[in-house]
Amino acid sequence: MNCPANIGSRFVVVYIGNRLFEADNYMPQLYLATPLLNDVVVSITTPTWQSTDHVDMNVTLSPGNMTLVELPSSLLLSETGIYNKTVRIVANEIILAATNNARKHSVGSSLALSVDVLGRDYFLVSGGKDACAGVVAVQSNTHVILYLPEHYSGTLTYAGVDYSAGDALRVKLSKYEVFHWHSLVDFTGTRVISNKPVAVFSGNRWLRYVDTGKGDHMEEQLIPVPYWVSQYVILTASVSVDGEYVRVIASEEDTTIVFRGTTIVLEKPGAFHQFFISLNERLVLTSSKPVLVYQFSIGCELNAILCDSFMLLSTAPDHFSQSVDFVTPAVELEQVYTHRLTITTERYSTNNIFLDGKQVDSDWVDIHRTRLSTRLCEVPPGHHKITSDVEDTKFGGFVDGFGKSESYALPLTLTFSMEELPPCTDMDCRSTFHLLRETKCHCRRP
Repeated sequence: MNCPANIGSRFVVVYIGNRLFEADNYMPQLYLATPLLNDVVVSITTPTWQSTDHVDMNVTLSPGNMTLVELPSSLLLSETGIYNKTVRIVANEIILAATNNARKHSVGSSLALSVDVLGRDYFLVSGGKDACAGVVAVQSNTHVILYLPEHYSGTLTYAGVDYSAGDALRVKLSKYEVFHWHSLVDFTGTRVISNKPVAVFSGNRWLRYVDTGKGDHMEEQLIPVPYWVSQYVILTASVSVDGEYVRVIASEEDTTIVFRGTTIVLEKPGAFHQFFISLNERLVLTSSKPVLVYQFSIGCELNAILCDSFMLLSTAPDHFSQSVDFVTPAVELEQVYTHRLTITTERYSTNNIFLDGKQVDSDWVDIHRTRLSTRLCEVPPGHHKITSDVEDTKFGGFVDGFGKSESYALPLTLTFSMEELPPCTDMDCRSTFHLLRETKCHCRRP
């Protein structure tokens, strides 16, 4: 059974720590839409937040439209501690949601995941120093353990106790409480284990990835370890004219990753490897065991516009879907955004892909060593739908955008396999995409 992780009727989101450069009137944002052809009513609340700013509202989504909801700026999390600032989203039918954590000169967007796909095992990801994470309980009596990796170079202070590399921090959360962690140093590889499903958000308050790059807030809702995969196509976003850095995180011991003919072994869970990818490089990465792969734009100047950095979950064919609905966030922030779509699908399907009911033209680019092709096209702001008139055609990719001193990137879809699959032990099978080869891998897929 396959489940579209970003489509559902129940979501929880938080807005992790963001940097305030100067006073502004920016507010945390929600972008909502429905893939259905009828109106959908959505309830948005902060169920345990005892504040005069508490949220309790209903909005109605109409077919084909994107609805922007602005929330109180006091919802933003700040330092390490337990908070009651979780936003609960409940709809009477299925919807999709994206968040935008916005401050002046510091904006980060995230795709929201349905409560139905939350897990109990995660690894935190950030781009470097000044990192933030939020762990949200959706059930009472949720016990969470954060295992700091051996390479963690800082100190986590909570409730008067200092934690360092190799230590385990334990917290107990009530329903809809969030544990927020602000770390002065990179915490990538920290493992988050819980006895009940939790939502996990991770990123950076504000980060300049390289000294010569542009900085920005980074924020992503993470996917649980059971949905990690072993095959990725890494494509740079259209705004990343100066390239991107890629981080590959292991969940198991002795994980071998292969890219550009190079083999790297990640010896421990939470270990990661980083490398650079230039604009228009289309890179295949495979691994012996499931990994998580994130891209970090270093920012650039594009069309005389300064574009800031962002983080993006890399494209994985195992996450492709047969129908995709997506929204373009960050459309109400004092500047006009340019939004661009990168679609990836099997080569034989490129003549059968439709964007908002119109066929995508033939300007596709083949990805070496795969049966995949990719296509870049500009889209207006709003809600969009990608479909195919051929049964079983799957596709994925991401949407990115930029405006004055801001940019973002989001996956188009994340479809998770809910079935247990036996591991593949044949490294030759993993040397290219078995899903997309002429000869399929029978050890993992029928």
